[in-house]
Amino acid sequence: MVMKLTQSGGYEKHVVALIRLLAKKGKLGLLEEVMAEFLKICDKLTGTKVVVVGPSKGRGDATEFERIAREVQKTSGANRVKVRHVFSI
Repeated sequence: MVMKLTQSGGYEKHVVALIRLLAKKGKLGLLEEVMAEFLKICDKLTGTKVVVVGPSKGRGDATEFERIAREVQKTSGANRVKVRHVFSI
């Protein structure tokens, strides 16, 4: 199953190699944690600010998230902003 996923997923070869290594070692349970750390490193290197937005009484649509991202970018000076919406904090 892992082989099928990595072949048809269109992933970078380094990601595929990592997934296969974790599968070979029986450590696929670590994949989520490893990928989260990888994303943190990428965000830091690219100057990306990550903003977590919880549930609100507002619209909660893409327009609102774009407004939040622009505001964060303006105030923080970040190169890029990722807005992650969570349903419970």
